[in-house]
Amino acid sequence: MAQSDQGRAVRELFGSDAGAYDARHYGARYRTFISDRQEFVSRLFRDLGLPAGAPVLDVACGPGRFLEEAASLGLAPVGIDASGDMLRVAGTRLGPRARLVMGDAAVLPFESCAFDVVNCSGLIEYIPEPMPLLREVLRVLKPGKQALVSSTNRFSPAYILDPFANAARRSAVVRGVIRLLRLPFDDMSLRERGYRLTFHSPRKLASLMSNAGFEPPQVHYYHLQLLPHPLDRVAPAAATACIRVTDRFLSVRPLRILAEGLVVVARRPA
Repeated sequence: MAQSDQGRAVRELFGSDAGAYDARHYGARYRTFISDRQEFVSRLFRDLGLPAGAPVLDVACGPGRFLEEAASLGLAPVGIDASGDMLRVAGTRLGPRARLVMGDAAVLPFESCAFDVVNCSGLIEYIPEPMPLLREVLRVLKPGKQALVSSTNRFSPAYILDPFANAARRSAVVRGVIRLLRLPFDDMSLRERGYRLTFHSPRKLASLMSNAGFEPPQVHYYHLQLLPHPLDRVAPAAATACIRVTDRFLSVRPLRILAEGLVVVARRPA
């Protein structure tokens, strides 16, 4: 698949119903991979202790949850996304508290050395060749400052049913049965994928960051989910209960490698 076709398919997916995406992942009473990612990244971000007014960039900002966190800390948040629908939701949430830009993450429309922090959550797995993205993140980051790059872990057991889920998306009969039974899947979840996801191992993600020019990165792990997708959507209470138990094992080195989420924190050389 050509990279331009991949990008178009991803934009169509996330531009289809940003409001439903926001409500499903952040507004539910149950924990999801996306909501846990937001909470974990926010914790790492707060620990950086940035001064008031510091400019921060969120690449692929989506509905603006990270930007909202940055604004609450008195920072100067800027978000960029390729989806106008996502930016609309973010704009409704933030109003004048953030600057929102539509654009390409691989060609960031910002000056070099402009930001104290750059966050990029959940984008790199949608990009077949991530090096241009990572080099742009490095370019717009001030020397000595840090980037947070999140990705899905290739070793996570949460995706063992993915081949069956993808087959179900291609079946009109299966989609019809799901709607008939009113199972908790929206149109975005049921849509056939016109793109390929590339999940990275912790070592691979750290290596990509190093090769892009960052100083030796630190890898952090979160969301050790043993109930595979999409069963977590069918039984969200059970999935949340599972996460509450498995969270305590994230500090155990042989087990944390199975975490669904990775966040690499890396510094631009001074």
